[in-house]
Amino acid sequence: MNLDIEKFSPKEAELRTMAAESIALTLPDPTDAAQLEKITTARKGLKKARVEIEKTGKVWREDATKFSKLVIAKEKELVAIIEPEELRLEQLEILAAKHKEREGRRLLLPNRWSRIREAMLPGDENPMTEDKILDMDGPTFEGYLNKLVAHKNFRVQKQLDDDRAALNKEAAEIQHNKDLAAAEDRGRQEAEERRQQKERDDEARRIAEVAKLEKEERYQAFLKQHGVPENPDNFYVEHRKGEVRVYMLTGVLKLDE
Repeated sequence: MNLDIEKFSPKEAELRTMAAESIALTLPDPTDAAQLEKITTARKGLKKARVEIEKTGKVWREDATKFSKLVIAKEKELVAIIEPEELRLEQLEILAAKHKEREGRRLLLPNRWSRIREAMLPGDENPMTEDKILDMDGPTFEGYLNKLVAHKNFRVQKQLDDDRAALNKEAAEIQHNKDLAAAEDRGRQEAEERRQQKERDDEARRIAEVAKLEKEERYQAFLKQHGVPENPDNFYVEHRKGEVRVYMLTGVLKLDE
């Protein structure tokens, strides 16, 4: 086989022409379908040429190692002419596809806004913008929403726990105050009972002392009535249960005189 490195198809001049023509293709408006079609057609043409070059290169590399090195070098040289444009046009297609997909998500905006609001507490500041939401594909948005819901649930549960703790503390304080009030009431009642008992005891002692004095006065008056204080040796006073008896000495006989 006559390995002529210049027999590649398409020729280098053709490839340079294709590459030069593709450079003029741009996509100012990602929604321009006609321009996008030209870009796609050009890219496919470049891809077809690249594939043909690579196929030819592969066949020729199989014939000889030495020649394959020349072929590989030529292949890379030729591919390098058009591949950057192929990649550039591919990026434009990707850009158009992403733009189309992004604009398609605009229909989802009302629903997404609603779900975001539901995942937040009243008064929370929404950090999202319309552009940020449009940039999110489905999984990314759902992941973001799940984080919002988890954060909301955490805060709600924490608030419930704080409220419950506050109620328990308040109930404990109320019960403590009730216990203190009850203890104070019991203390006042007991003090009042002691005061009343003391008054009763004092009154009982007073009555007893008065009765004692009255008895003593009656006793002394009884003794005086019978002349005992003036002549105590002539009387004998006998105390019996509930009464006092006075015996008068009527006479004394001294037997030894």
